[in-house]
Amino acid sequence: MAKARFTASFSDLINDMLTKLSDDQKITKTEVLRRALALYEYVHQETQAPRSGEHEGAGEERLRLGLVDKKGVLKKEIVPL
Repeated sequence: MAKARFTASFSDLINDMLTKLSDDQKITKTEVLRRALALYEYVHQETQAPRSGEHEGAGEERLRLGLVDKKGVLKKEIVPL
């Protein structure tokens, strides 16, 4: 499969975050960005798509992304995407 190439400019803060994540996980900065994009796409799809058996405009609450403790209690909701 052909690969697209991108050039991007990041602030020092973002570069430092990428460096820390790549060093901590022993992966490249490119791989950090790939994983972040894959996670973003997954969350976007799960929070936007109608749930099984639900139709558009059904008024059902969409899934939300959050952090829960071991008992499943929501401790922090992530900002909606």
